[in-house]
Amino acid sequence: MNLITILKSSLIFTFLVCMSGCSDSTPSTDALGEDEMVELLVDIHMADAILAVSNFKIKRDTVVIEHYYNDVLKKHHTTQKQVENSIKYYSKKPRKFEKIYVQVSDKLSKMESGFQQKGTAKPDSTKQHEFDK
Repeated sequence: MNLITILKSSLIFTFLVCMSGCSDSTPSTDALGEDEMVELLVDIHMADAILAVSNFKIKRDTVVIEHYYNDVLKKHHTTQKQVENSIKYYSKKPRKFEKIYVQVSDKLSKMESGFQQKGTAKPDSTKQHEFDK
């Protein structure tokens, strides 16, 4: 399974969970803006991917998992409550939420393409590699 497949599956799963778990009919004024949501969700899904493909047995280690997600929240200067409020708000506006997720998917696809290009880049033949020393 490649990275983009994992990320797309994660995006779909998160979207479905968000849609089914929201019962509050009043949108929050504490919701993040669309651009902020895109950036936050990209980082959340990157954390998901790192945790999913990690060789470590961190799936059961909630401390490590919480650390990854707390770092994402800190990076975006937001709280778990703001994220929850934002998901509730956007789940009531499915077209906006879909627009956000299209942007998230596009950004993740571009990132994957960048990683693939870096992975296929030819090494600089003028530099001596560590294992050649």
